[in-house]
Amino acid sequence: MTITREANELRIQQGNIFADIDCIVSAAIINGEPSISKIPYKYVVVMSQDCDLEQDHRVRFTDGANNMDKLLTNVIVVPMYNYEHFIRGNHLADLQMKMADHFLSEKKSPNKELRSNNNPRYHYLEFDKSTLIVNSVVDFKHFFTVGINYLYGIMEDSRKYTIDILYRERLSQRFADYLSRIGLPDGTTE
Repeated sequence: MTITREANELRIQQGNIFADIDCIVSAAIINGEPSISKIPYKYVVVMSQDCDLEQDHRVRFTDGANNMDKLLTNVIVVPMYNYEHFIRGNHLADLQMKMADHFLSEKKSPNKELRSNNNPRYHYLEFDKSTLIVNSVVDFKHFFTVGINYLYGIMEDSRKYTIDILYRERLSQRFADYLSRIGLPDGTTE
């Protein structure tokens, strides 16, 4: 079980869960009109380091012009996919993408590996019934950034929960481990 609590801190924190965040894929002017391509996500979790977020907040809201090098422009987030949709491979159906359903069987080892967080690419999040979020899967390959000014602007309405420190440390460590893996030419990793 992933322990969460209501998010009511004054600053953005690692482990904050935001609702209804778009990943901007491209922006262009076509025939004089702005055209923005985006992927909407029901929930994302903040993965940026908490020390960086804390320093940014301090400079942004108290230090003023001192330590401007501590300001962040973007925050790293990863989308949270509905577990049931994910195991069926239709969690990206809005993008007209059908993924493999090799996690579908509860008895097969891939699903057990997924729910036990033994697959380095994914992180399973099981939420208490009091949380209004369904059990979810994070795919570490699908991270993106969101402007920090934008997040502060929508924080009151869109920030829903914060993952408890022990659980977010585990999530953060697994994310860092996955990103720092050594990729081999044949697509395998060490």
